[in-house]
Amino acid sequence: MSRFPRIILLACIVFGCGILACEKAGAQQQPNLANPAYTFCDGDADCKIIHPRCSAPITVNKRHYIETDMWFHHEDQYKTCADTLALPEVKANSCVAHRCTLELT
Repeated sequence: MSRFPRIILLACIVFGCGILACEKAGAQQQPNLANPAYTFCDGDADCKIIHPRCSAPITVNKRHYIETDMWFHHEDQYKTCADTLALPEVKANSCVAHRCTLELT
């Protein structure tokens, strides 16, 4: 085998491994909602609401909003809910004692 095909073959292998590594890194990982960093806040603007399917809304720090929301969207595709399931609604979303807190109906 000449040198050029070997270089092409090596490049394809390296490129393919790079794609697999990126896919693995982008895989959905469950957020650690027990970690206080997920709900720590300095003010109301730090807290964002997530509405998981089939469960009550939750609030998280805006720094963790995207990863947490993506996780719930990923998991929601596997859930089915009863049509009669009455979920609470958010009355207030605020920062209380440096914790994102929801008041639900």
